[in-house]
Amino acid sequence: MEGSFRLGRIAGIEIGVHASWVIAFGVLTFFLAQSFGDLFPRWSSATLWLTAAVGALLLFACVLIHELSHALLARARGMSVGGITLFVFGGVTSIHSEAERPEDEFWMALVGPLASFALAATAWLLVQRFAAACGGLFGGWPGRGCTPTGALLVYLAQANLLLGLFNLIPGFPLDGGRVLRALAWGAFGDLRRATRLAVRLGQGVAYVFILLGIVVGLRGGLEMLAHGIWLAFIGWFLLNAAEASERQLALRIAGPASTLPAAQRPARVPTVAEAMRAPVLVSADATVYDALERILAAPGARAALVVDHGRLAGLVSLADLHRVPPLWWSATPLRRVVVPVESVVAVGPDTPLHEAVRLLALRDLNQVPVLRDGTPVGLLTRADVLHYLHRQDSAPVA
Repeated sequence: MEGSFRLGRIAGIEIGVHASWVIAFGVLTFFLAQSFGDLFPRWSSATLWLTAAVGALLLFACVLIHELSHALLARARGMSVGGITLFVFGGVTSIHSEAERPEDEFWMALVGPLASFALAATAWLLVQRFAAACGGLFGGWPGRGCTPTGALLVYLAQANLLLGLFNLIPGFPLDGGRVLRALAWGAFGDLRRATRLAVRLGQGVAYVFILLGIVVGLRGGLEMLAHGIWLAFIGWFLLNAAEASERQLALRIAGPASTLPAAQRPARVPTVAEAMRAPVLVSADATVYDALERILAAPGARAALVVDHGRLAGLVSLADLHRVPPLWWSATPLRRVVVPVESVVAVGPDTPLHEAVRLLALRDLNQVPVLRDGTPVGLLTRADVLHYLHRQDSAPVA
């Protein structure tokens, strides 16, 4: 994941931390310190904050164990695991290949919540054995007799139980949504149909979180507003994750035919020419304003090809152009912001579409120019691949 730094390896699996994790750690430590302060008023300020910080670290350790269970089972079933990254919402496991069978998907998804439930049960048993004065999984939190260690055990029991239950919500890409997709895949025998069902439910769950966040936030009070914003933020994240998962499936389906079940393999290999769009062309002598005007005038365009005497000179995207302050758009030559042709990855119109898709994924590109003998003839974007696949799905069968 971009913006992350490496921690090390566990069982040969790369572990990283995204920069957003620092925000999550700070917010969680703050709320835990406030909660422990209300529950245990006799604790010193140093004890409160140290316990809260340790609690936040332990929760992320539990999230790491949750993700490791996914990664290890995926690797045991023959899938390639890229690594695990902890970030603001918990953790994500990068798996380079999708499950080939519904049962692999089912167990790989279910093992995460099962690991969280196992951690919750372990913490609860430790509370009963060593810190009974702190209450149980749903017991009270007495202000006297509960040590910081006992309080942390109760917190971890409750947090892991909630983590497991939350991930079982049947909305893709949560674990529950993946379990649902596996069951639908097994029932329908069609991965695309099963994914669409799981994604639609995932989008529904996301909208519920967003609506709930709005309702909670409008109830008044700074604390309720903070909770509402967090719920809406989770909903927004789930909505984007569900849509991204659907795009990833489309890219996989557009990939080499051997990665699909026999019934879903294409009869022939499509080429880039079938999916590309007409490019937006801008002269190398133009200004930033000229390029913006050309791109915005083309429906759905996000980038333009820069040409010099009919030959590709580079590529420029809206993100590149927006780095220039608006007051300077008319006075800034496009040459100052363009990605030069030497740094541009291009494909030919006869390139198999799955090779271009693989290039987009491996290089993390949003678009690639399509050239014939050095002359621009098209532009292929991720959105174009999706549109092509939708057209193929809706095309009548002869």
